[in-house]
Amino acid sequence: MIQLHTPSSIKARVTAFALFVMFLISIGIGPVLIPIVAQAVFAGPFALGRALAVSGVLACGGALLLKLWLHRQLMLMRGDGPLLRADASAEASAPQYHFMQSKNGLGAEPE
Repeated sequence: MIQLHTPSSIKARVTAFALFVMFLISIGIGPVLIPIVAQAVFAGPFALGRALAVSGVLACGGALLLKLWLHRQLMLMRGDGPLLRADASAEASAPQYHFMQSKNGLGAEPE
């Protein structure tokens, strides 16, 4: 998604920042946070497994919420969101153009 939606001039910086954040979370915080949660919340021989399961569920839930939020932001930026469509009937009555080559080879022709 970074490669598709980032302008070419800053694509390398955005990719590097995203990788930095992913590695910071996965290597820096994950190995420390799981045993702390296992010790503080769960007890018994299966505490570490339960802490890993809870962290997996929370990570998937957070990723889903982030995906939905980003999808909404992208739709609002493109103008496809329901909040930006004031008059759908005006769009329907506008002439439709097919993007195909015209007889003279210069572009699209209206219907």
